[in-house]
Amino acid sequence: MYHPSETFASTTPPRVCKWILITILFISTGSFLAFLAFAVIPHWAATHYLLRTSLHLVNGTVGPLTEQGFSMHVSVQVRGLEGGLAGHFPPTLSPTTLHLLHPDGKEIVGHIQTPAATIHPYEPVPMGMNLTILDSDRMATMVASWLAQDPGVPIACHFQGRVDAHFLGFHIRDIRVSQFIYFPPMNFLRDVRVEGFDLLGPDPLGGVALEGRGSVIGDVPISLSIPSLPLEAFSRNGERVLASLTSDPLSLGQGEEGKVRVRGRALPLKDDPRGLKEMSALVTDYIHGEEVVLRVRGSSLRTEIEEAPSWLLGAAERTKLNISLPRFKDQDNLLEGLEGIRGEVKITPDTAYSPMVEGQAKAIFSLPWPHLPFQFLSMTGMAGKVYEQGSIDSLGALSIPHLKLLDQGPMGGHDSPGRYWVNGSWSDGSVLSVDPRNQKEKEGFETMISHSLLRSTVNLIFEGSGDVMIDSGMGPLNLSCVPFRTNHTLPGFGGLIQKKPNVTEVKVMGGEEGMLVIHGKVDMGVMPQDILSIDLGPISLEMTYGGREVGWIRVPGMRTLPGKSLILDAEVQLGQGHAVQSMLSRYISEEEGVMVEVRGMDTSSPIPSLIPALKHLHSNVTLPPVPGEAEGLVSQVTLHLLFSSVSSTIHNPLDVPMTLHALQGEAFHDDQSIGFFDEVYDGPDGQGILLPPHTNTSLPNAPVTYGSGGYGLVREALGGTLAVTVYGQMNVSIGSWSMDQQRFHRSSIPVRVKWW
Repeated sequence: MYHPSETFASTTPPRVCKWILITILFISTGSFLAFLAFAVIPHWAATHYLLRTSLHLVNGTVGPLTEQGFSMHVSVQVRGLEGGLAGHFPPTLSPTTLHLLHPDGKEIVGHIQTPAATIHPYEPVPMGMNLTILDSDRMATMVASWLAQDPGVPIACHFQGRVDAHFLGFHIRDIRVSQFIYFPPMNFLRDVRVEGFDLLGPDPLGGVALEGRGSVIGDVPISLSIPSLPLEAFSRNGERVLASLTSDPLSLGQGEEGKVRVRGRALPLKDDPRGLKEMSALVTDYIHGEEVVLRVRGSSLRTEIEEAPSWLLGAAERTKLNISLPRFKDQDNLLEGLEGIRGEVKITPDTAYSPMVEGQAKAIFSLPWPHLPFQFLSMTGMAGKVYEQGSIDSLGALSIPHLKLLDQGPMGGHDSPGRYWVNGSWSDGSVLSVDPRNQKEKEGFETMISHSLLRSTVNLIFEGSGDVMIDSGMGPLNLSCVPFRTNHTLPGFGGLIQKKPNVTEVKVMGGEEGMLVIHGKVDMGVMPQDILSIDLGPISLEMTYGGREVGWIRVPGMRTLPGKSLILDAEVQLGQGHAVQSMLSRYISEEEGVMVEVRGMDTSSPIPSLIPALKHLHSNVTLPPVPGEAEGLVSQVTLHLLFSSVSSTIHNPLDVPMTLHALQGEAFHDDQSIGFFDEVYDGPDGQGILLPPHTNTSLPNAPVTYGSGGYGLVREALGGTLAVTVYGQMNVSIGSWSMDQQRFHRSSIPVRVKWW
């Protein structure tokens, strides 16, 4: 009978108890091991493998970007499972929702819903996911950090949460994961290539409408569409917003080229001095052909028609991109040329190599913005070098401190957009100067002067820069050192000299010891309309006849006037000697004018820069007929047969009195000598016969010695006239100047024949 106080040990044999205890321990240990094998170890293994993996984006498509989020269809490469159990028995993850963490690792930006996926370590895993954004501001900050990521450094997105998995045949619940997915940096926007931009004219909101075009290569493995974004542009180091822009929607495919277009306006800045300064510097750099970099970011201004979500707008606002504009390559063609040049160059002994320059010209500008109307406000500091075409050596430096604008306007016509004309004049302080220490430049300047005087045309190049102020829809812009290069062909004086100057007046002024002073007027012809007026000062030239010096010519001042005849007043100093006798003999004997040569000398000018040109000056000048030729120098000639004498009247065509001292000659009719005459008119006082100016003076009867057959010819002409040719010589003086044995001949002189 069982008694309660009796124990199992007291009633069971010791050997049996031992085996029972061993069995219990074995079962407990087995159960624990089974628990480890079927519960703890799979959970631990799954967690271990998941935590050691990293996900790397292979490719994908990002769906429409909305305020709430967006969808993604991607393929990821799982790394870290190779070689383990998971490499042979890939785990399958159940659908779940994970947290997208801010890069600081603390704040939740959004939730991402992931589908069921089997993680294969050796092939990409396709996944479709939806991101729900919870904090738009932090999402904007995170996207901005992605766009600003340094090249070569991948972007890491941190996800955190819990997930169920099937692994090794076990369903393992609530695995805690903290995972990163890596994808290449999204710095493709830094590589936007601007292919062109246009200023389209005044914008209705103020400023200037503009449009820019470019392209970008999607070098990230994601295809996505970016909606229109409001943007604002600054200069690279500027502080002021210079332009307000809107981008067109942009579609990017992996490795494909996306077309970028922005439209907007350059802002009016006339009330913003700092903004005007920054815009002026930017435009100046552009027309210099330098690299112009704009700093572009999303605009902080919002409108009611924005299509982009606020988090994307915020990201754009936090992102600064440096965009390079295409270089301007036609800076040498900004100034196409000059038309209607009218000016004056004043050269004096003190400014021989730095003459003052005044003038006016019509400048034709070709601007890179054909649809932008604007106005030139001022042009100052124009300075540059002058070259002769075909030469690389400078002829001098031209400085125009201030260009006075007279009028301006567009060229007009559909075939010439962007071309403007400006009429301007320059005066005070404008100088064409040569460095006196540069001998080569001095010689070049002298060469230019020589070519201007001796050639028909001169081809000059003016290359330099100047400061230009223009007024446009953006406000008055100061453009510094605007480059220009213009070619221009000017007519040279050589072309006028080759036409043979016309001597319109020869007037004897008086005689001095060894010198006859004559005043003349020379018509050089009409100056071309676009020639420069040049004041060369006094000029002295040598006059030769038959290669021998006969006198000198002095022009008190030589100044050309565009569009008007150049009339030179010249003072001629005629010497004495055989060459002078020979020239005067032909001059007073022939009906046609006598040609003399005019040459420059080493002393032709007190201005040293003109000497090389003037000493090579050479021109043939035809003298006009003897004044009074119509009245006849000798008239009323009568041969008195009974007394063998001749009487006559002589005309002095000059403006000064002339004295006849002696006259001799021989008369011919049909090459047959009629007779000789030889008369000295000097009395005891040696004064001769005074011939008043512009007066006919009767000469005393002079005896005639008949030649063989001469008397018979005269006898036959008794009571009538006989035409004779006289070869003779005379001694004359004008004031203190005298010329003895001056030969002459006159043809067809009518001689009346009378008995007495």
